[in-house]
Amino acid sequence: MELLTSILLTTALAAGPAAPAPEALQAVTAPSDRIHAADLDERTRKAINFPNELHRLYGSEAAAKESWGDALEQFTQAARYADKYSQHRISLMYWHGVGVPRGPALAYAWADLAAERMYPSFVVLREKMWLALDETQRAHALREGETLYAQYGD
Repeated sequence: MELLTSILLTTALAAGPAAPAPEALQAVTAPSDRIHAADLDERTRKAINFPNELHRLYGSEAAAKESWGDALEQFTQAARYADKYSQHRISLMYWHGVGVPRGPALAYAWADLAAERMYPSFVVLREKMWLALDETQRAHALREGETLYAQYGD
């Protein structure tokens, strides 16, 4: 399973520094990405014993700097702890092709994983993605999902 993560990160980093479209950047960023240094320090202290929260925090910090390779790496580390918000952020990166090559099937697989606990907003997003996929992409998404669930699922 570490091989899958390595391949995903290598693929993402190989994508290079191509500038994403402004609407794609808006879709993958969150207000929580930009926080003041004092707030970042406070949140880091509180998250120190919770690795999923710590990596999610670092991922958000990297996203604020538009350092998408670092953001993906940190969100992936948080996803190892079944962090649904980080899995959601990864799905958006793949859906919009920000920091990674656009991959609707892989985006759906991550969105499905993020919706595993049935959080309403994640379920809605997952369903919207599913409707946008063609039959070939859906089959690919289901195959990708099996691998992701084995490593990142609850």
